[in-house]
Formats: sequence, C-alpha cells, structure tokens
Amino acid sequence: LRQYLEFVFYSEEIRTISNEVSSKLITEADLDIEEEKIIEEEIIEKTDDVWSNLYNNLNSNEINFLKLLVNNSSIIKLKEYCKNINTLLEVLVEAINEKCMDNIEDNIIELFDDEIIIYEDYIENIKLMLEGE
Repeated sequence: LRQYLEFVFYSEEIRTISNEVSSKLITEADLDIEEEKIIEEEIIEKTDDVWSNLYNNLNSNEINFLKLLVNNSSIIKLKEYCKNINTLLEVLVEAINEKCMDNIEDNIIELFDDEIIIYEDYIENIKLMLEGE
C-alpha cells in the first residue's frame, strides 16, 4: 500500500504571503535609520603620542570624570557625577580603562567597593594630558 501526498500550490496565495513577509523584513533603509540613532564615537587619527591619542578618544564625560579623580574627589562625589550623567560608576571606569588599554596598553583606574584610585605610575601623565587640552 503506497501513500501519496498531494501538494497543491496556490500561486496567488503564496505571492500574498510572500509580500506580507517581505513588508515585515528590515530593509537597508531601515538599517540606515537605526545606524543614525546609534551614537558613534568619532574615529580619531592616531599620533605617536599615546596620551594625545587617549585624550582624543575620551568623550567629555570621561574627561570630566578624570578631572574630578585627579583632583581627589571623594567616591561620593564621583558617584554623584555618574548619576548626573545617567551612567554607572563601574561602566564609566570600564569605558575609560578600555580606551586606556587601546592606547597605553594598561588600565589606569582601580575601583574597589568604597575607593577608586589612579595607579600612581600614571597620575602625572594624566594630569599633563588633562592640562594640555
């Protein structure tokens, strides 16, 4: 006993469903609109000075945070600053350290539960970098 399956294709129905699915797909134009919504960081041309490169890659929030940090602001003041710019302290420190890793190949900030420090080896370089703006 053989069983046969019969497929009946209704081309008009298939075309209608295909059009519905196509209308729901993301198009290149939609992707362009989404890309415009994403804030991209400016790509800066690299120089031989790693500290200039770092400065050029930091955004204004990160620069202001470093200024507070080198001026010995308390952890409370640093957390307050982060709250005012709608970001978490840990996220901002991680972003700065990531850029430092890309430019000077090391982290500069260490975050503890109730303390934040700049590594002593980098304090002078950071102060000079911030003064040179």
